[in-house]
Amino acid sequence: MIEPKGDDDTKLLLQLIKKYQLEKRVLLESFSKESLLTCSRVSPQIPTTQLSGDYESISLPKYYANNFYSEKTANYLNAHQKGYLLWGVNTVDQMKQFVQPEAGVSGILTDFPIELATVLHANDAFKRYYESVSYPSNNISGDILLKNGRRVYADQVKLKENKLYYHAKPDLWINYSDLKNSNNSAPQAKTGKITLRKKTAIYTDPSFEKNSGRKLAANSTWNYFAVKKVAGKTAYNLGGSQWIRQ
Repeated sequence: MIEPKGDDDTKLLLQLIKKYQLEKRVLLESFSKESLLTCSRVSPQIPTTQLSGDYESISLPKYYANNFYSEKTANYLNAHQKGYLLWGVNTVDQMKQFVQPEAGVSGILTDFPIELATVLHANDAFKRYYESVSYPSNNISGDILLKNGRRVYADQVKLKENKLYYHAKPDLWINYSDLKNSNNSAPQAKTGKITLRKKTAIYTDPSFEKNSGRKLAANSTWNYFAVKKVAGKTAYNLGGSQWIRQ
């Protein structure tokens, strides 16, 4: 969720979202109806959210969000095919209440995503699907050094299926792993699901030196976004600075 600030910033933001094909992966929000109107006019395919205000007056925004629950608001928005988002849902009791279908809440914003994810898993409501994305190439200009010591001129770089490629003339794409300065020990972008066999600690680094003090329940299943081999063990990234090992 992104909140644009001012027309100039909004237009630049929309250009970047379009450039990197993120239209289906972002949600724009604002207290300003004028800002939301600009977003819908320039990029109508990107969903928008009105923050607070009169929920009965929203037209273009797909969602309405506020920081207190109202059954009347939920009923109205659902009857008009609008989504209802709540922010500041920070207690487990609130989370359990608002994930129930009868509450009419489409999404929850919280300062405690691990607790919320645990509640969603318990209610079989945490379903996300990922696909490999090919981002458009960017123009560059310079030499790249291959592992065999040869220098090659590259004029483009792109990300395809989570792998970085450089374009070298004539019409040859070189994988980052073929470069002399490639770092095989760096985390590799990869998505999937992992089921924990036992209660598992969360670390803030893939080397497992900094324990966050939090743990995930045994037999719970989580989405991961990157992996890294450390001392023969595999570290899984659960998003941000959250690492676990199986």
